[in-house]
Amino acid sequence: MRIIKPSRVYYDTSVIVNGVSYNIGNDSYGLQLICTRAGGWSLWHNWAGKEEKVGGEFNYDAFEIRMNGALIFQNDEAKKQAKLSGKKLLKRRAKLKRKRDKA
Repeated sequence: MRIIKPSRVYYDTSVIVNGVSYNIGNDSYGLQLICTRAGGWSLWHNWAGKEEKVGGEFNYDAFEIRMNGALIFQNDEAKKQAKLSGKKLLKRRAKLKRKRDKA
C-alpha cells in the first residue's frame, strides 16, 4: 500500500477531461475538484464570480483523476475512449459533444 503525503496531494493532482489535462496545483486558482454522493466527481472553474462546470463523472465526459501520475479514478467513458484512437476517437468525442449541447 502506498501512502500519499498530505502536503503533496494538492500539487500532484491532475484531472483529465476529454483529453485536456488540468493540474489542480499549478493551473488556475479557480479550479475545484468536488465529489458528492448524488453528482459524483466534477471539476469546476470559479473565477470573478462566474462558476462553470469543466466536466464530470456523469456528463458524457471522459473523466480521469491522477495523483503523481497514478490513475486514481476513471469513468466508463474514459475507459471506452482509451481503447479508441485517431478518427474513431474524434468521432466519439464529437458525438458526445452533441449530446452535452442538447442537454
